[in-house]
This record gives sequence, C-alpha cells and structure tokens, in this order.
Amino acid sequence: MASFLRSNLTFLSPYTSTTQPIHNCTSRSYAPIRCGPRDNRGPLVKGRVLSTEAIQAVQSVKRAHRGDQTKLNELLSKTLSRLMKADLIATFNELLRQDHCDLALKVFSVVRSEVWYKTDLTLYGDLVSALARKGMPEDIDRLIEDLDGEGVIPCDNKGLIRLIKALIAAERAESTVKIYGLMKRSGWGCTSEADEYVAKVLSRGLKRLGKDGIGAEIDKEIGTLSKAEHRKQSLQSPQLKSKEMQRETLASSSSSSSSSRTDVPPPEDAWVNSFQILLPRWKALALSHSYQSSIPISISRVNQIDAARLDIEMSAMLKEQLIKVFSLMKPGLLFQYEPELDAFLEFLIWRFSIWVDKPTPGNALMNLRYRDERAIVARGKVRTVWARLQSFSAFRRWGDSEQRSLPRRAWSLIQRIEGFYKAASFTNLLIFLYTGRYRNLIERAVQARLIYGSPNMNRAVSFEYMNRQLVWNEFSEMLLLLLPLLNSSSIRNILHPFSKDKSASSAGDETVCPICQASPTIPFLALPCQHRYCYYCLRTRCSAASSFRCSRCSEPVIAMQRHSDSINIVTQKQ
Repeated sequence: MASFLRSNLTFLSPYTSTTQPIHNCTSRSYAPIRCGPRDNRGPLVKGRVLSTEAIQAVQSVKRAHRGDQTKLNELLSKTLSRLMKADLIATFNELLRQDHCDLALKVFSVVRSEVWYKTDLTLYGDLVSALARKGMPEDIDRLIEDLDGEGVIPCDNKGLIRLIKALIAAERAESTVKIYGLMKRSGWGCTSEADEYVAKVLSRGLKRLGKDGIGAEIDKEIGTLSKAEHRKQSLQSPQLKSKEMQRETLASSSSSSSSSRTDVPPPEDAWVNSFQILLPRWKALALSHSYQSSIPISISRVNQIDAARLDIEMSAMLKEQLIKVFSLMKPGLLFQYEPELDAFLEFLIWRFSIWVDKPTPGNALMNLRYRDERAIVARGKVRTVWARLQSFSAFRRWGDSEQRSLPRRAWSLIQRIEGFYKAASFTNLLIFLYTGRYRNLIERAVQARLIYGSPNMNRAVSFEYMNRQLVWNEFSEMLLLLLPLLNSSSIRNILHPFSKDKSASSAGDETVCPICQASPTIPFLALPCQHRYCYYCLRTRCSAASSFRCSRCSEPVIAMQRHSDSINIVTQKQ
C-alpha cells in the first residue's frame, strides 16, 4: 500500500511556461509527480540483488562519465580492477540493463583484461543485443573483431546460440560470417560433434541475411556428419549384440555350474586353504596401510580446550559432592588422601567413557572423540603416582633435609623433573596452537588425537551462560569496590529533606533510639535538639562523620548530654 501511494501521488502544482507572462501564473492544473529513489541509478529488477560494491561501482562510473573523461579512465583502471569477479560482472549487467552501452563497453574491456577471464559468449551476446537496441552497429563489428582476435572460442552451445541470434537480429552479416569462421577454427564440424540446432540457426540466419552459399555449406557439413554418425552406430551394433550374447552364455554357464556345485558339498578344510592363500596378500596390504599417512583434517583448537576444561569442571563437581558426604566426619580426613581421591574420580570418568568406547563428557559436548586409545590406561597411573610422590615429599619435608641426604637429593630430582615437565608442556602448548594436535604430553606420547565424532554436525555453542556469568562477576566486583566508599548516614541525610514521611519525631518514637530502633541502655541526648540516642550509636556516628545530623529532625549535632536529672555532663564532639 505504501509503495502504491509513493509511486502514484498527485500534487497540485502551478503550470508555468517561459512563453507565458508572469500574471498568468494563477492558472493551476493537476500534474502527476512520480516519487522514487533520488540517487543516480535506475530501479533494480524485482528479485535481483546487487552487492554494495557493485551498486557503488555503477554509481561511480555514471558520475565519472558525466564529468571529466580522465577521471573515468582512472576509475576504470584502478577502482574496477579491485572488484571481485561476481561484482564486476554484476556491474556490467546492470549497466546493460540501464542501456548505458558506452559505459558497458568500457567495463567489458576491464573484464577482458582480468587474469581470471575466459571467453564468455553469453556476455558477448548480451552486449550485442544491447548495442543493437541502441543502434550502434559499428561497435558491434568492432566487438566481433575483438572476439576474432581472441582466437579459439569455447564449445558453449547456449552462449553461441545467443550470440548468433543477437547478430542476426542486428542484421550484421559480415560479423555472423566471422563467427562461423571462428567456429571452424575452433574445431566445430571437424573434431568435435556439431550441435544440430546451432547449425540450423546459423544456416537459416545466413540465408536470411543473403549468404545463401555459406548457409548451404553449413547444411552440407551437418548432413555429412549425421551420415557418418549413423554409419558408426550401425557398425557398432553387431559388436554390441555379440557382447550381449556372450554375457548371456556366461550367466547361463555360471548358473549351471553353481547348481552342479550345490549338489557336491565342499571339503571341510576348504576355508583353511583359502585362508593360507589370502594370508600373504592380507599381510602385505596391512603393511602398506601402516606406512600410509593419516588423513589431514583440521580440528578446532577452541573445541579441544573447552572439552578439557569441561572435564576438569566435572571432576571438580564430583569431588565437591564427595567431600560433602564426609562433611560430618573428622575435619581434614580427606585432605591426606586427596591424590587418591582425584585418581578415583578420574578412574570413574575413564571407566564409563573411554573404557566402553565412548568420549568423555567434555569431548561429547564438543563433538570430539579419540582416534587411537590403546595407551590411555597409563595416563591416570602416571598422574596418580606423581601426585602421591609430590604429596609424600612435601609432608616428609624432603626439601628441608641435609644437603647430602637421600631425601634432599630426591627432592631436587623431583623439582628438576617438574621443571622439565612444565617446559615440555609449554612447548607442547605452542605446537598445539600451531598444528591443532595433542593438547597435552600424555596424548602426544600415546598418539591419541581428538577428531570430530560427527564431521557433518554444525558447531552449536551457546555463550549465553558465560556472558551472564561474566556480567554478574564484574557487577559484584564493582559493588565490593564501591560499597565501602559510600557513607549510608550521609546518603540518608541528603535524601531526608525529600522524604514524604515526616512523622519520625512523634511522641511515641521518643522512647527508642532512632539508629538501632531499640530502647537505649545508656540514654544520651543530642544537643541542641534533645532527641534521645544510645550512647554507642551516637558516639560512633559523631566520630565517623564531622557533620552528623539528627536522624529525627536533621539538625546538626554539636554536643551530647547524658539523660539524667542529677548528672549533667556535656561532651563536645570530637
């Protein structure tokens, strides 16, 4: 509805003319005004989508064409050559659609100068049709001369038919004859099969343009080729029949031999003989496959690291739940058995995942699996022994022993091995980031590589939970930083004049402290307003804020006095 109104609005406008006098401008008439796009390009065809680069290129070429010619040449040589193939072709087609044939010729010259360009007869046919509509026959002949200069044309029947029909419609007989010469030089009618429809279109068009001799020559050539093809098929038909008869006889003989074999049962050791015959061939095939390199595939490094992190978090969750089970027992009971506890949890994860030929929970979530898991068992053993050795040496204080003692040397050896392991792990991390293989040293040692479980599955990772967690963490840290800097009493005193509740100083509230809302044990009066407070509440507030105001009346407190008839002590505020 909006597009209909926009394209069919009619406004009341005065009809003015240079030949009429000025006093006649009072006469009015209705003139339709079409509202449309105000840029310098025509409206696009419905269902056709141009990229932003192609639209900008069309606009730039048309703008430069209306200006200086040197700018247009510079634009064609520098700017258009940077476009992609699809955008450059789209620019050419859009200029043709808008009947800017002179600009389309220049853009087509840029297309022909590109490295990726190959002779496309469809583009030639579209350009010839546009030039014929605009009445530019000399440009058509020049274009066909350029095509003749390219040499051999491709065997594209669709593009060739479009070009021939465009030339015939433009009544360019000489150019059509040149196309026929190009077809002859490209092997049409000699080495390759001639399309009968192309030959008929070319022959009828040349005859209509007055080239009866060339049309008859084309008819003769197509007739000769059709006769040769028929003769070739007739010679091949007896051979095909003989081959079919041989196949039928072989099938009947095999069926009869199989029926005869079913009557006599095979010997009992027949499979043994067959196995002995095929065994050397199978060994040679297995040996050749063992030396072949694995298929080069690329696995996402982010998926692999996320899978390892998910496995670690799952193990930590299981450990937390297990510790809660023993929370009512002696504190620190599980601390001395922490390496064995971690090993037990890792064994559970390994037992119900890799042992039964399934991926770990983290790998399953990331669509990963191990390609080779033969030596995965040693992974948990080595880690458990090393963790127990570290814990034992730390409790025994091997590092604090004498310099020559055995524990001291064992401690130094452990530290060196650990340092070497960290350096090797860092090196493996760099190699993993470069190649995407083997996240840790254990996987590299046992050649257990992670690959996709389902290669055709899309990667579906939701970062919603992670983003929410990051936002709340940052928000909580900001509150922990800002809350100690805020003074609640100062904020309350600032907002108190704007408060609508003014009944805080009623007679019933005089018996309680306005700060702690309890009956004062040691009552003191705030001067000069004489409101009663607890001594501790009033003293702490006066010490914390130099300009403390009464919570009931918002008057500044300059002193405090004990609430007693016999003792009158006035203490100045510090």
